[in-house]
Amino acid sequence: MLPASRFSWRFLLLTVFLLGAVLVRCYYYRPYFGIDDSSIGQVYSQNLVEGHGWRYSPGTERVEGTTSFLYTLIWAVAFLTPSPHLVMHAFNFLCCLAACWWGLRILDLMRSPEAETRGDWPSTVAYLVWLAVTPGIITWTTVTLMDSSPWTALILGSVYLLCRLARDRDLGRYARWMAIAAALTVPMRPESLALVPLFVAIGFAIVYGLTQNPWTAARASALPAVSYAVTAAALTLFRLSYFGYPVPNTYYAKVSTYWLYNLRNGLVYLAKANGAAWLLGPATAAAVVFGALAATRLWRREGKAAAQWMTLACTVPALAMLGIAVMNGGDHFMQGRFLAQALMLLPLPALARMEWTGGEGFGPKTSAVIAMAAALLLAGVSYAAVYTVEPKNDVEHEFTVATFGMQMGEMLNDAFPGEKPAVGVVTAGGIARSYQGYVFDMLGLNSTKIAHSDRRRTGLKNHAAFSRKVFYETLPGVVAPRVIAGDARMGASSFNDSVTHGVFYEPEFREKYEHLELRLRNRARDWKMLSLPTSAAGRWMAPRPEPAAGLDVFVLRSLEGRINRDVFEAKATEYRPAEK
Repeated sequence: MLPASRFSWRFLLLTVFLLGAVLVRCYYYRPYFGIDDSSIGQVYSQNLVEGHGWRYSPGTERVEGTTSFLYTLIWAVAFLTPSPHLVMHAFNFLCCLAACWWGLRILDLMRSPEAETRGDWPSTVAYLVWLAVTPGIITWTTVTLMDSSPWTALILGSVYLLCRLARDRDLGRYARWMAIAAALTVPMRPESLALVPLFVAIGFAIVYGLTQNPWTAARASALPAVSYAVTAAALTLFRLSYFGYPVPNTYYAKVSTYWLYNLRNGLVYLAKANGAAWLLGPATAAAVVFGALAATRLWRREGKAAAQWMTLACTVPALAMLGIAVMNGGDHFMQGRFLAQALMLLPLPALARMEWTGGEGFGPKTSAVIAMAAALLLAGVSYAAVYTVEPKNDVEHEFTVATFGMQMGEMLNDAFPGEKPAVGVVTAGGIARSYQGYVFDMLGLNSTKIAHSDRRRTGLKNHAAFSRKVFYETLPGVVAPRVIAGDARMGASSFNDSVTHGVFYEPEFREKYEHLELRLRNRARDWKMLSLPTSAAGRWMAPRPEPAAGLDVFVLRSLEGRINRDVFEAKATEYRPAEK
């Protein structure tokens, strides 16, 4: 256990630093609603709460268009409260705080017993500097409102349990808590089906290595293994009975069956992530070296076995998560969403070697003052890192996509005041939060027909599932809406053209659809969805609505007469080739 004074100043330092770092992101991103992909999960959760089942639109097929089963349920609970978004921002912050605290506690466990009596300022501050200069870690585990936050907390918590097992050898406590962690981790993300067995295997190896008794190791691992197996089996059976498939529909819609293609994309993803996480390469190399040295010393029975097992418990999962991200083909989001957990673990073995030789340390009051000053300084470092990384590793765009999507949905409600036509989109989050009709995701997240139509998926990563056959079978009434702000279209046609393989230029498409410019007759309007926050915190984080002038959209020729001309001035225009 940490002495009370050490706990207080370190926790104060961490909490104030994270609050400052999140406020920086609130000022920069205006993240009240989260990114567009978060909006997709919010739609499913709200439909669950309203009694429509796990559906993207009421009355349509049951489809698991979200990657995290458990996080969708957590969102559903939040929607039972008056301010679900603020609740989830608080939840994600607490999960990030817990993950960072477990990172610091892992550092404590990995430090030598002699160092415990000395100050731990260098390793603590160095770890927070690492978090500050790697902005994607905090961004993806807080303000985006994605499942990265609880997922990261579970991963760091599991590694902490393994290190605690190696240090204290309390088999009963390890078994109970790892069983709980396994039961929560399995439904959080599909990668857990590989990672949790790895954690259980490492736990088995630690106990066997320390006791040389396979039966003792098996008994310590039995409860976590059973918890994993039962949870995985129950979740799979539920998915098969409810959705008809064993894994989320996002897997079928996004992951290619060509492993070489995935490998190439994954390596490119790591290279791009290194632009936002400047020390990813050195930290990975250091983790490999420390892990190899620990394994060698265990083999030769050199040094303290517990210390070597803790190093392996930290480095092996981190490197495994890097490998999983690469083999899945990486991600299309910038700043390393899939790497946040590994990035929090990779530097720990090196930082644990830092020791303070300046005496017994500071008193409680002095420690608190220094902690506050250091936290504010670190928040400033985080501010500088965001502004440095963001221009070339754009995450802000993901928030604006959600904002424009909600504006599109509201304008389409006004454009078709009667029966709402289906809308075919390639970014399906924000618009589904506001549009009152069926939103048809042309990339297959809410359509099993598209997701299973062709598993090659060799186009733009996570956006390669478009099927001409299914599209022409569906024929949504409205296709590819884009917000017009002044003379600009919010959303490049080059992206739409790429992910739909040029379908908008085909003669068959042009025969069925007219390209229209719908200009609002009254530009001064209130945006219902974007004016939801009423609290001071909500207003601080709420996006500033763009002065939208109308919509750029394809409309079925048979529906042109239904457009509300009192609200919009409709003008047929030529759809221009992909904008550079």
